[in-house]
Amino acid sequence: MRKLLALLGVLCLGLVGRIFAQISDGKNSYRLSAVNARKAGLDFTAGRGVWVANNPDLDKDGKPEILVTSYADGGRVFVFEVTGNDKLEFVWASKVLAAGKSAPGDTPRSIVTGDFDNDGNQEIIFHIGYTPADTLRGLYIYEHNGVAGSDNYGAEPVARIKPEQIDAAFSRGNFGRSESGLLLRDIDGDNRNELIIAPRQFAVPEFADVYILQVKSGTWKAKNAVLEVEYEYKAMEDALRGDGYVPVGINIANVDGDPQREIIITAQTNSTAGSALGFIQVNGPNSYEDGATVKVAEDINWFGLVKARPLVVNVNGADQVFLFGDDGAATANQRRIWMLDGIADDKFVDVSNLKTVWRNLGKWSVWGVGDQDHGAGNDGFDIYLSSSDGILDLEYKGTGNPGDSTSYTIKQVFDIDDVYKKRGGLFNEIFVTPRLDLDADGNRDFVVSWKGSTADTIVTGVSLAKNSFNIFVFEWGDSTKSIDLKQLATDVKAHEWEIITPDDYDLAQNYPNPFNPNTTIEFVLPLKKVISLRIYDMAGREVRTLIALQNYNAGRHSVIWDGRDNEGGLVASGQYIYRLEFGSFVKTKVMTLLK
Repeated sequence: MRKLLALLGVLCLGLVGRIFAQISDGKNSYRLSAVNARKAGLDFTAGRGVWVANNPDLDKDGKPEILVTSYADGGRVFVFEVTGNDKLEFVWASKVLAAGKSAPGDTPRSIVTGDFDNDGNQEIIFHIGYTPADTLRGLYIYEHNGVAGSDNYGAEPVARIKPEQIDAAFSRGNFGRSESGLLLRDIDGDNRNELIIAPRQFAVPEFADVYILQVKSGTWKAKNAVLEVEYEYKAMEDALRGDGYVPVGINIANVDGDPQREIIITAQTNSTAGSALGFIQVNGPNSYEDGATVKVAEDINWFGLVKARPLVVNVNGADQVFLFGDDGAATANQRRIWMLDGIADDKFVDVSNLKTVWRNLGKWSVWGVGDQDHGAGNDGFDIYLSSSDGILDLEYKGTGNPGDSTSYTIKQVFDIDDVYKKRGGLFNEIFVTPRLDLDADGNRDFVVSWKGSTADTIVTGVSLAKNSFNIFVFEWGDSTKSIDLKQLATDVKAHEWEIITPDDYDLAQNYPNPFNPNTTIEFVLPLKKVISLRIYDMAGREVRTLIALQNYNAGRHSVIWDGRDNEGGLVASGQYIYRLEFGSFVKTKVMTLLK
């Protein structure tokens, strides 16, 4: 993206920017192009999880959406749509569950999008809550209304799946704080999507399992969806009983070169030091088979600690799987990146198949894999990795053993100390897919979330205990041209992307008012948008639809109401409400008809 993204602050955000000279393809240079704007009085606790919906996007208009979590008001998810080059619009937020209160269990921590009930409409899925005492606990599902470009995902969830619906044992166990425990796709080739859940269950380790869920029939919208557990993975519980190993991270790859793919499961311990690895082979429709269960390292206290997501990248036609172990300590022995190597059969895996690639590199297993530097020829994939000091780019040179550290170059692409004087937060999520270009300007991007802390202070001395920078967007380009966060700390007007919020939509007072028999209603749209304009009586009954889900260009528009209802009859004197509907938001005003 030639300009980048400002994300988050419940509603209002902003950015800075300019157009920059191009750099040579393949050069590992990225500039910080956007962060969320800071808004006075805004206390928005975001950044635990971030997701980009692209190919497919959520509302079928071809424009990608960026989704971000917040602990505020009981736990919420906010959606921003990239509406074109240089434009980002805040389009939707999930409902307030508990006004003014932080979410139970510091949730949601992860988001996934997709079509879980296979009805053709995309859904937004996330966890809220953790312990059985959390009354809000559950898997929340919001669904797009099916109207292309409408940005409407509902005021209420179409479903809330309680943990006890998945496994009755959750009535006495925790559920929902997994950082990388949601994966939604058709994993078994039956043309129906499955949702894999690693619920990060600590309280009762004997049912710390992985669940593969499917909507067997029906849909969320029709309220007749039949949810079934297609498979429950218990092998880690059975093989390592008593050791307290808990599945937390999942991904899918072909680890042994046979025709079947495997689900890879990473686990951390809730007792003493240790980490574990497991496999499920996908044999075909609704058919799964447990593979090996491996104790990985006794000296790694928690496998990945925060994210624990395995990375999968295809090299010369073969899937390569990378794993991260980290206990948060600074010692070289307790930060490690492995690559799975030499696996002939997923049922026969042991620690000899884990090849250490790096030690004492990165932190918290916050990472992603892509190829955002526009490389060609022998230019290889890039692993973007959070470190104690910022963001690292580990680039495979394109030749050599991908399990050998000498086959890579390492470059720090962002130094967090350029921004923060004191910090207690951390980069908590990196979202990247190969060739991701959010605003289609020809420059590839990756998005990083920052989980803030009350200790965070910018180098200019401004406290970020509230109104923090939570979203960082990086674009391939000249790193010396990154936006200056020291200037952004108090500036919410200067921005690189135009940020659209509901305040940018204007519904004018009708004229004349009072009127008889006709009146003109004017409205201004900041961008091309699917809208509706309806008139209601004071009891809330619809009187007339003037515009129904029509696409209008950006600019000023006017519509005349002739004082008639939808059947063509003249309405009585009195007050009427006219309502402009755009995406998930509305604006209303009152007018008076006098005869």
